Amino acid sequence: MELEDVATRSQQSSRVNCGTNGAVTEHLSFPAVQRVVYALHVFQLGGKSFIDVIPGTYDRTKGTGQVTRVEASRPALDWFTQKGLVLPDHPNTPDQIYDPMPVHLRLKPYGQKLSQPGEPMDRPLQGTEMVLPVSLALLKKAKLSLPLPDYAFYECHWDWGQKRSKLMAVRKADLYRSFSGEDGRGGRIYGHWVQMLPAEARKYLTFRNQHSVELDYSSMQLALLYHLHGIPMPQGELYEIPGTRWSREACKAVLRISVGSSSKTQTVKSLANELLAQRSKATKADELYEAFWGHHAAVRPHGTGSDAPWEELQAVEAKIALKVLCCLAQLNIPAVPIHDSFIVPAKYEAECHESMRKGFADYAPGISVMIKSSGENKK
Repeated sequence: MELEDVATRSQQSSRVNCGTNGAVTEHLSFPAVQRVVYALHVFQLGGKSFIDVIPGTYDRTKGTGQVTRVEASRPALDWFTQKGLVLPDHPNTPDQIYDPMPVHLRLKPYGQKLSQPGEPMDRPLQGTEMVLPVSLALLKKAKLSLPLPDYAFYECHWDWGQKRSKLMAVRKADLYRSFSGEDGRGGRIYGHWVQMLPAEARKYLTFRNQHSVELDYSSMQLALLYHLHGIPMPQGELYEIPGTRWSREACKAVLRISVGSSSKTQTVKSLANELLAQRSKATKADELYEAFWGHHAAVRPHGTGSDAPWEELQAVEAKIALKVLCCLAQLNIPAVPIHDSFIVPAKYEAECHESMRKGFADYAPGISVMIKSSGENKK
């Protein structure tokens, strides 16, 4: 079928039907639209057509067929995405929502789900907590955005069934400490939509259209365990177990699950499910547990009558994060805290690194911890 004959069967009409609701755009003629389609088809983008034309079919004996379809080509979709015409939560693109009177302290009852923010606390901010409204104001001025690299990334993070983005539903922007059960228990910082992004999306974040960088503490919780026990850390990579082939990710899973569990039995059960997700044998969970905590026996968390150490670890982690935010706020640097990492404009990478070094040294003197950088976002 010739391109000029696209939708020939509709040439008698001088109107163009648009949308799915039957609305009619009276002022557009079919020949004009036909010429635009042809022009876009011959226009080259990256050596390929801007639009694809899929010719229709017609079975004369049955009197049935399919209409000719016109759709944007993959290079065109990538171009639209890179120019900001396809947004992460397209077509719903809510602005970042800042409460006029944000709540910076919240308390969740014991056992309440992490996804629920908890009830506001009525006590005033204390000490380094007073940086929270300052950091939030800096983020508000920073104009954070999430340009996507290509259309495939958009498709991958779009829930076609629910017709909404997997990346974000509402760009809620807040910073608050979340305590569990009682004041001082836990206290991590939550509330900002950037914290909900997967790691592969965070690297595309921009501050006023400038690249970002994410810096994080390496092996922070394990280092804090040694600090809390008053024991010097062993030399070398903390997630490498001599004489075994367990991967770094497997060892990190042992630590992550262990600090949130009150017993070895509970840890091994959860670890077995983790190993299945990593396509490893669940029956190896006990072996992995013993190998890891045998190597770090001095800080092994599950003794007789011991509780899960997450409460104390998160409390120290949150204090370090608040200290880092204080250092950055003094330099007027906006930052999004994500537990043991911080996202800042790439041009402030050195300042963030130094602030993280000071913040950790204030609460864990004598313990050295590496600070890794995700590197500047490349377009």
